[in-house]
This record gives sequence, structure tokens and C-alpha cells, in this order.
Amino acid sequence: MQRFRKIAIVALIALAAIIVLQNTTEVTTRFLLWEITAPRAILLAVTLVLGYVLGLLSAWRHAGRKASRP
Repeated sequence: MQRFRKIAIVALIALAAIIVLQNTTEVTTRFLLWEITAPRAILLAVTLVLGYVLGLLSAWRHAGRKASRP
């Protein structure tokens, strides 16, 4: 099971890298009052990292709540 997990993680990282590298067109992104022009690859990479970090934080918080229950 551990081997499958490592293979799946490597495959997902490779897939994410391919998607990011194929999207190098400049795009303008508006968020509230900010307007940022950057390559789409950077926007995708930042979104991917933010999603991963938020998922880890959510799992960590959920695990903390489970552990504190009697």
C-alpha cells in the first residue's frame, strides 16, 4: 500500500508539472481590488500549492478535533 501511495504521489506531481508547463500564456487575474498579469503557469502553480496547503491544514485541524474527543 505504501508503494502505491508513493507512485500515486509521483504521478500526480508529474501530471501537475505537465499541466503547468503547457500553460505559459500571460493572463490578467482580478481579485477584489488587485489586478495581476502573470503567466498562466504561475497562476496554476500558486493555486495548486494553496490548495495543497489548505488541504493539509484542514486535515490537521480535523485530526486534532478527533483526538480531543473522549
